Amino acid sequence: MGEVVENPDSIHVDFTKYDIKRRIDIKQVFQNCLRSCILILNQDICMTKDVFIKLWKNNQICVCADGGANRLYEFFQDEDDRKTYLPTYIVGDMDSLRNEVREYYRGQNVLIIEQKCQYSNDFMKSIKVISDHFASPTVPKLLETNINHVVSGLKASNNNTSHDQGKNDIAPVKLVVLNAIYGRFDHTIQSVAELYRLQNQLPHFSTYYLTPKDLLFLLPAGGTSLTFTEGERDHLFGNCGLLPLAGPCTIVKTEGLKWDVANWRTGILEGQLSTSNRFVGDNGCYINSDCSIVVNIELKWEVVEKDAFFEK
Repeated sequence: MGEVVENPDSIHVDFTKYDIKRRIDIKQVFQNCLRSCILILNQDICMTKDVFIKLWKNNQICVCADGGANRLYEFFQDEDDRKTYLPTYIVGDMDSLRNEVREYYRGQNVLIIEQKCQYSNDFMKSIKVISDHFASPTVPKLLETNINHVVSGLKASNNNTSHDQGKNDIAPVKLVVLNAIYGRFDHTIQSVAELYRLQNQLPHFSTYYLTPKDLLFLLPAGGTSLTFTEGERDHLFGNCGLLPLAGPCTIVKTEGLKWDVANWRTGILEGQLSTSNRFVGDNGCYINSDCSIVVNIELKWEVVEKDAFFEK
């Protein structure tokens, strides 16, 4: 059964005693990063304009997956804003992109990459373009000047989104995805599957899903430190969960949760999950599991919006 320990409401985590394989500063998800992208999927953008603009300015490029361009277009009611916040690329089979939206962004010289190949969905088609964009400084110019050739090449390679590429020594890319966990349940499950696929095939992506309620990401097996301040813990975060969505696994050790566990078997079929937990570490939390596990952190958006969370 493993061990479960209920902690006081505030403890200090000594990270030095652990073998840390990955370090995540929660605040950096929202802060400026050179190799970074916002990916907008085809659901309503459920955040305030101020938060969205802060996110936009802290990421290098923005990609809309097919009908995600409709959502971006609809989000800005002011024409000056709409012309200011233009996506870098619109990618997909374009079965959801409205004609008037397509013509508007085409008129603003936004690069629209149409891919009819059905071996991958619009999410992974967008990932391919994002990966190519950051792979070489010549790729963005190639996309602009030789679009027909590039699209043809992307169609041919989409089904192969390359294990080899992920294994190369590629600099990390931060990917912030909007609207992945929202709307239709089958789309939500597909989005969860993409988290696992990206980790397995393209591990240079650090992928984070932002929802109207949560921040979600996938922790790989082994020890991970999540760092944050006591103030962030108390004012910005609500509950959290450790979710074994790919199958049963063992949480080897946690430190910094209200209910810490050790050698604790968790799985959906077993009905044993760490949900409605919360952080009590005043400097962060340590999580070690024997397989990849989804973490969700409830965000108090009304506080995030007013906080200097987006500033370094």
